[in-house]
Amino acid sequence: GDVTVLKEQSTLGTLSKGQATSTDAQAESSDAGRLARLVAQSAFYQMEQPYTSRYLLMTFSRTTEASWIDQVMSAFEQASWLNLTDLKTMAKADPYNVSDSVNPDKADDANTANTRSALRQLADSRHDIMRMATSILRDEIDSDEVSSLDPQALARQDANDTASHSNDPTQWIGSFLALHDDMALRSMSGSPQPTATRKAMVKATKTLASDLLNGVRINPSESISVFSESAKMPITVSNDLPYAVSVQVNSLTDSMQIVTSRTADIDIPSHSDAQVTFTIRVSTSGSSTAHVSLTDREGNSFGNTQDTAITSVMRISDASGFIIIGFAVLLGIIGLWRQFHRKKDPDE
Repeated sequence: GDVTVLKEQSTLGTLSKGQATSTDAQAESSDAGRLARLVAQSAFYQMEQPYTSRYLLMTFSRTTEASWIDQVMSAFEQASWLNLTDLKTMAKADPYNVSDSVNPDKADDANTANTRSALRQLADSRHDIMRMATSILRDEIDSDEVSSLDPQALARQDANDTASHSNDPTQWIGSFLALHDDMALRSMSGSPQPTATRKAMVKATKTLASDLLNGVRINPSESISVFSESAKMPITVSNDLPYAVSVQVNSLTDSMQIVTSRTADIDIPSHSDAQVTFTIRVSTSGSSTAHVSLTDREGNSFGNTQDTAITSVMRISDASGFIIIGFAVLLGIIGLWRQFHRKKDPDE
């Protein structure tokens, strides 16, 4: 007899099982983000062909929590463009064929390539803001907490707890994300062609994330002269942000004879400076440059890089120098004593 095969819609099925559709989809790292994507994806299918009845199959895994299933079904029940039905109705429906004219392949199209490039830049800038929240701020923020905030209140800044700074930076980071997402939405609106508005919005989101990360910076330092086997190199880091940060300062020289300690952890209060000290080790005279940089707690670099010149003017350690000098003086004294007290040969 006939066999009817029902195939799950891959995007909806992935999201319903609590998984992100892509490793680059930072917004889908939380339940709230995945739920929003589920609803938006279903609306996209409706807008794609609004006058066509389409049956989409979505399943949950056996290990899916009941609370998550309840959230998804509640959201779908409130969606006016969706009609929830059963498998029997779907099995009796005519198979849906997607022609080439419905979803043409535009992988090589210039507009599609430009859109993908813009989306990658938007994803990178949003990731930088989330990195500030989870790996740079001393009181790190869980991504689920940020996703649970009211985006409209954050965008309008009309809520007292949103507009005013408190000891909790969640609202503060949320306002940056709301502003970023608003500009990202504007950049994707309108014509699919690369417009001046899209370029301006993408550039603005990149600047927003860059300025946020550059709020923590390494101050310029003077060159260092080393006259012994070891010395100290102080590095000052400034924090212009309204919340304390906890980062790592790294130092690397371009010489094997003049080296520094590699990494130091530092906590910097809000609107303050903090100093960390690196140890310099010298094995010979010469010069080198220490490249000092910042990394978050996950080891990813950010912010500016500061170069500090190091000059060594001693080849030996202080203790070794005194020993050699003393030995040389002793040899000199012995030589002079022998010169004045030696007996002359009668044949001379």
